[in-house]
Amino acid sequence: MSELKPAERIHAGLTLGAISGLLLFAAERLLAARVHMAAQPGGGDLSAWLLGTAGLYLLWGVAVGGLALLLPPLRRWPALIPHAVVLLAAAAAIALLPNWYGVLPATILAALGADGLWFLVRRRPRPLRVALAAVAAAVVALCLVHPRGLEVAPPPDPIDAEGVAERATTAPDLVLVVLDTVRRDHTSAYGHERETTPSFDGLAAGGARLDRAYSSSPWSLPAHATLFTGRSPGGHGAHYEHPVLDPGIPTLAATLADHGYETVGISGNPWLTPDNGTGRGFHTWIDSTPVRDVARCFVLRWIWADRTARGKGGAASVATARGLLEGRARDDVPLFLFVNLYEAHAPYDAVPGDCGGAFVPPGTSRRELRRLSTRLELAQTAGTSYLPTGRERALTDALYDGAVHCGDRHLGELMDAVGAGGRPAVTVVLSDHGE
Repeated sequence: MSELKPAERIHAGLTLGAISGLLLFAAERLLAARVHMAAQPGGGDLSAWLLGTAGLYLLWGVAVGGLALLLPPLRRWPALIPHAVVLLAAAAAIALLPNWYGVLPATILAALGADGLWFLVRRRPRPLRVALAAVAAAVVALCLVHPRGLEVAPPPDPIDAEGVAERATTAPDLVLVVLDTVRRDHTSAYGHERETTPSFDGLAAGGARLDRAYSSSPWSLPAHATLFTGRSPGGHGAHYEHPVLDPGIPTLAATLADHGYETVGISGNPWLTPDNGTGRGFHTWIDSTPVRDVARCFVLRWIWADRTARGKGGAASVATARGLLEGRARDDVPLFLFVNLYEAHAPYDAVPGDCGGAFVPPGTSRRELRRLSTRLELAQTAGTSYLPTGRERALTDALYDGAVHCGDRHLGELMDAVGAGGRPAVTVVLSDHGE
C-alpha cells in the first residue's frame, strides 16, 4: 500500500481530528451533559451554548490532528493518526465512564472505528467526507435537543414588592450554607483534634448545635434534592440512575418565592443546576465553578480545570454573596440565600496552599501531594480500589483537613457579610454528606 501524499496526510489528519472532536462532544452530550451542562444563570439559550461547546471540541480535535502531522515523517507514520484517535477516545472514556471496566470496551470500539475511518481515508476519500458531514449533522441535532427532552424550568415570577411590603418588615433573611463533603468527625466543633473549623465552631457556640443529624445519601445530588424537598431519594427521584429532580415536586426555594422571598442560589458544585431541577424556584442561580467556560465541558474539566485551578469557587461565591448582602435595608424584600462551599470535595489539593497545606507535614513535596490527590480522586470517580495506608493515610487526612479548613475560612467571610447586612437573618450551616 503506497504512502499518502503530503496534501492527503494533512487532509486525513485534520479530518480525523475533526471527527474525533465531534465524537467526543457527542459522547459528553449523551453521558454527562444532562447534569454537568447547566443552563446559564437566570436562563439563556441552552441550544446555542451547546453549539458553542461542540465548536470547542471540534477545534480541540483539529488541534490534536494537526499536532499529529508534526511528528517525524516515518515510513509508516500515517498509522499513528488512528492510534492518536484511539488514545484520545481512551482518555475520554476514563473521564466519562463511571467505572474502569467500561474503559477497555470503549477503547476497543474506538480502535475499530479509527481503523475503519483510516481505511476510508486510504481507499474511499469521498465517503470520509460524507461521514464527517453525518457526524456534524448528528452533533447539531444533539445540540438542539434538550438533555432531558424538556425545557429548563423557568424562574419564579418577579417579586411583587408592594404585595409583600408588610411581611418584608418582619420576615428575616434566611441563609442556608452547605459545607460540601465535610465529615462531622473532622470538624473541631465535634471534637476533631485539629482546629479545622474555627468559623463553624464560633457559629455553633453561639447557636444551636445538632448532635443527631443524618444525610439521605452519600453524594451531592440526592442529598441536596432531599434538603430542598424534604423527601427521600425514592420520593424525589434524583439519584444515580435518574439524575433529575422529578417535575412538580415543591422545593424550598419555590415555596419561599411564593411567600415573597427573593431567592438566590450560589454554588461551585457541578451537580447543582437549574437544568436538573435542584435550582428550581431560585430567581437567580450563579455557578461559581472556576475556569467556568472550560469547566462546563466535562472532559476538558477533568483534564484541565480540576488539575490546574487552585480553589473550587468558594472565594467567588463569597464575593457574590457579599455583593448581594451589602447595603440591604430593613424594609427590603426578605432574601433566601443558598450557598454551597465545595472546597472539601476531592481533589483535596485543588485549594489555596495557605489553608490547604495547613496540616501537611513540612518537607512534603508538591508532586507527592498531587499524585496522592489524583489517586484518591480516581478511587471516587472511576471506581478504582485504592485505599491509602501508613504515611499515605496520614497525608490523606492532612489534605482533607486542609480542604475542610479552606471551606471554613470562606464560611467565616460569608458570616461576616451576613452580620454586616441591614436585616435580621437566620443562618443554617450543614453538610450534604461525609467523605
